[in-house]
Amino acid sequence: RAPRGPADPAPGPREPQGPAAPASGPREPRGPDAPSPGHVVNCTVEGEDSWSTGLEVQCCNGHAVLEQSTDRNWHHICRASATTVPSTAAPPVVTASNASALAPGPVATCTTEGGDPWSTGSEVQCCDSTQAKLEEFDAAWHYICRASASAAVTTAAPTVAIGTAAPVPAAATANSGGEGLVKMNILNWNVHWTNKDTQAMAGVIKESNPDIVGLCEFTASLDDMAAALSAATGRNFAVQPGRGSWQGYGTDILYDQGKWEGLEGGVQKVSCPGTAGGDRAANWAVLRDLAYGKLIITGGVHLSYCAGGCDSTQECELGVLYDNIDRMRGKYPDAAVVWMGDLNRGMSTTIMQNLMQGKIGS
Repeated sequence: RAPRGPADPAPGPREPQGPAAPASGPREPRGPDAPSPGHVVNCTVEGEDSWSTGLEVQCCNGHAVLEQSTDRNWHHICRASATTVPSTAAPPVVTASNASALAPGPVATCTTEGGDPWSTGSEVQCCDSTQAKLEEFDAAWHYICRASASAAVTTAAPTVAIGTAAPVPAAATANSGGEGLVKMNILNWNVHWTNKDTQAMAGVIKESNPDIVGLCEFTASLDDMAAALSAATGRNFAVQPGRGSWQGYGTDILYDQGKWEGLEGGVQKVSCPGTAGGDRAANWAVLRDLAYGKLIITGGVHLSYCAGGCDSTQECELGVLYDNIDRMRGKYPDAAVVWMGDLNRGMSTTIMQNLMQGKIGS
């Protein structure tokens, strides 16, 4: 089953899918922007979000590009492909006299100083004597080619996974020893609690070629998942340190042992007043990059779904994850933090607005 997009709500009670009785177990409601029954959306037009319905609707022309809007939220916006030239004019007739004029211009083979190597949607490496550096402007982060005595380096893609949110700049610079950027690819996926087909999941995950994987609602065997991922990708995936037995709906972490060393980690049951849809869990892991020795702390939690909102419950659940990550930061102060999970809240809610201001609750 393909991963759900960034607007897809996480699990909780779900409406029946038509006249049949609803399935047992925690289910999700349809997103508020989901099309009504009988309404068929064939494709997403230019300039619109291909995930606005809660499920991906392919672009009519071109492809989806991850963009940050004025409200600082990230969206997959349909844009015309570089190879698509919308025009109603008749194509020119090529003759011996105009063939050279109509020939396509030179294709850029590198990005010059001051340019964004990801401006086309795919990486065009920096030209010689420059390298990509992560910089913030217009409230967004970009890789910019800057002059350097060293050769150009390969940057990490601004999008970290299928349908995920904005990149985490700290993760790209991971400043705890070594030099240069650490390239990483992170995938976070809510696989749905009834899905136990580890081979099928591995087949989907391998398309993104991730180094680190976070799975929400995963209820199958993690050892089987690591084996299936290793077979599908040709890598050597391992389960996060300290995982132990299943504690609730959290964010189970797997990582490529050929790139990362697992230093420590754990999982804690999360059960707060008002927690719904079963116990939740907070997962965390400390990983060290084998090439440069840089550290990251990653983890996640899957918050309860509450149709009318339940700020105090979700703040309590978030607090358990935060306390464990903060404890790891105390032991590894130079480590970057990569937060995964499923928060079950929109960006305009109090919970998310507080998080954007660096706080949980009041």
